[in-house]
Amino acid sequence: MSSRLDPRPSFQQVRQRHHITLEMLIADIDGSLPGAEILHFDQTGVGRAEVIEAALAALSRLSGVAYGIESVGPLCFTTPLRDESAPVGGENQ
Repeated sequence: MSSRLDPRPSFQQVRQRHHITLEMLIADIDGSLPGAEILHFDQTGVGRAEVIEAALAALSRLSGVAYGIESVGPLCFTTPLRDESAPVGGENQ
């Protein structure tokens, strides 16, 4: 849904306008990203950069219209969680 501050349609609104199902979108992304993350982005506009970029690219392919971050809104980019197995401070232990 668009907001008062951002008149652009949401990703979900654009996807639905083109009659693209979530299943079609996930299939186009081809399993390279978790479906739960794609669903969360579709519902909220919040996601990691990789998820947002992949979803916009799939939407563009499936709709035949080029969509980018300037086309839909509002979007919120998140950072991935820190890998708990990675050494803290970059030092090898």
